[in-house]
Amino acid sequence: MVRVWNEAAVQLTGYTKEQAIGGPIPTLTPAQIEGMERWLEDWDYWAYSVPVIRPALHADGRLRQVLVSEVVRLDGAQEEGPGLGMFFRQVRPSDIHTHARNVFSGRLAASVRVDDVLEALDAVVADLFPGHRGFFVRGSAVGWEGWLSVGDYHEVAQNLTVASPQVLDFVVDTGVCVDTMITVAGRELDALAVPSGPTKARTVLLLARDTELDDPDEEQWISEIDHELVMALASEAWATLGRVEAVDELEGKVEILEAIAGVAQTAGLDTQAVADHLVRHTSVALSCERAALYLWNDDGSDLELASFHATDMPLPLSEKDHKAGVSAAHDMFDSITPFLTQDTRTCPWLDGPWDHDRGALAVYAMPLGIGDQKVGVLVVAHTTANPRGFTSLCTQVGEAVSRQASLALANAQLFSKQEEATERFKRMDRQRADWIAGVVHDLRSPMTAISGFVDTIIQRGDTLPPDKRDEALDAISRQSTRVNRMLDDMMDSAMAEAGVLSPERQVPLVLADAISDAVVVAAPDDQHRISVEANPDIEVLGDLGQITRVVQNLLVNALHHTPADTDVRITLAEEGDNAVLNVTDRGPGFPEDVDPFSRFGRGSGGGTGLGLYTVKRIVELHRGSIAVHAAAGGGTTLSVTLPLRP
Repeated sequence: MVRVWNEAAVQLTGYTKEQAIGGPIPTLTPAQIEGMERWLEDWDYWAYSVPVIRPALHADGRLRQVLVSEVVRLDGAQEEGPGLGMFFRQVRPSDIHTHARNVFSGRLAASVRVDDVLEALDAVVADLFPGHRGFFVRGSAVGWEGWLSVGDYHEVAQNLTVASPQVLDFVVDTGVCVDTMITVAGRELDALAVPSGPTKARTVLLLARDTELDDPDEEQWISEIDHELVMALASEAWATLGRVEAVDELEGKVEILEAIAGVAQTAGLDTQAVADHLVRHTSVALSCERAALYLWNDDGSDLELASFHATDMPLPLSEKDHKAGVSAAHDMFDSITPFLTQDTRTCPWLDGPWDHDRGALAVYAMPLGIGDQKVGVLVVAHTTANPRGFTSLCTQVGEAVSRQASLALANAQLFSKQEEATERFKRMDRQRADWIAGVVHDLRSPMTAISGFVDTIIQRGDTLPPDKRDEALDAISRQSTRVNRMLDDMMDSAMAEAGVLSPERQVPLVLADAISDAVVVAAPDDQHRISVEANPDIEVLGDLGQITRVVQNLLVNALHHTPADTDVRITLAEEGDNAVLNVTDRGPGFPEDVDPFSRFGRGSGGGTGLGLYTVKRIVELHRGSIAVHAAAGGGTTLSVTLPLRP
């Protein structure tokens, strides 16, 4: 209801006093009438927003812009309730600036983040100076550098260059606006340099036109800008930035402490659990939609994806994305400085989940390591789901997280390796105990036989028939050879473990001779046959005694495992620059869970279990290799490769 109506209102709206008083306010649109109750409820907001420009309904049906310069809350009679009193007038050109600045000031007052200030400044620039965008630059002892970008999130202020830096010195020293030229993303733009804040702040707002100046009349755009207005906007924005940065700094310290505490919670977990926790925690700490952890493998030759977290894309990653992400992580890894891009379009090599076409807008990669030890790389990204860039606070949080993450991962990996080593030692202890028991058992058997035959000869030597006497002596000889072979195995193994088993004489030797000597020493019984097919011209450099020991152990192993009435086959041939010696039996082969070259790997045929272990050590000391294969037609082939004599 309207109670007061003056002549100025009649002239502005076309409604007479009689038409306006006593009924619904005719100057308000139906929508404005419906919003009146809300305005009364939100009185503080409404009163804070004036002066405001709004449409008013004219008597001729047209909407005309009026400036509401003051709003008064009216307490009506008890039965009528409260109302609003408004003072309004026709809009003048300066009112648009006043209104825009008033809205801008309101938004700045409500700003709690740097992004809020930039968004408010972007809005007022777009409103008052269409086609423009702004960049804050700061002066230092070494020159001027980009600070913040107003407007499009991906525009990097650091990539901005000023044609004449001395112009900016003049701006901050004199407090006046000056025309200049700047280069952004390789493109030259006209700009107005506006002083922001006090002289000692050395901060300038560059207001640049973002359109091609095809129209000659548009070339006058800088001179038409209200310098006093833009200076007020820039200074007010600078002051608010200082306030929110101070708050950000305090909150940043809290965030850093929280980030460190969050990483500390991973203590005592295994490596995978630490990786999963770090990725989720870092994603939250830096408000990122994607995060991944890549760890170096044991030899430091390649990165492997340990964990990936995303809230804006389906999981798990495809094999293609996985490989592309690992490749990008390789390129991002740097042991000295972190990798940071505010615009992934400037890094076309970023692929997989870090590709701009896959929604990644800004990427931050933190190398993890302790001293010279490389641990991995932690990567986070802002995406189109919540477009923004990384601030200095983000890098501070990232540095704190990366330091703690490096320690947590290194400790977890060390803990894991320690557990593996402990389990390995326990397993070796069990194997050693079993081996000792087995060797004692195997030694007792020939020693018992030798003792029995010796006692027989002593007690019945004069009455024992010659054939029985020769049989007993032959048995004593064979069992003694068996004991000596077991003792040789243990001696060679002990020397290998001590690191003193090495070729004593590097001389040319004919491998066929070593095979002949080994066959004589192995002394196969009547139930087994040995076939040899050896090239007599093949020579290598090495120790004849040790190489003979290799062939002997391989032959004894084959005789132990091959069935009766079957051949043990030995072949020797050249393959390229190597000599290849194969010993093939028709036995059952090695169980899948047994390493035949382990130190205590005992098969079912008895023995110390050290023969093949010693063979492998001797072969490797001669710069060769040994492998086990399934033989064609059944059985096993042990293959030794040695370099030929030059």
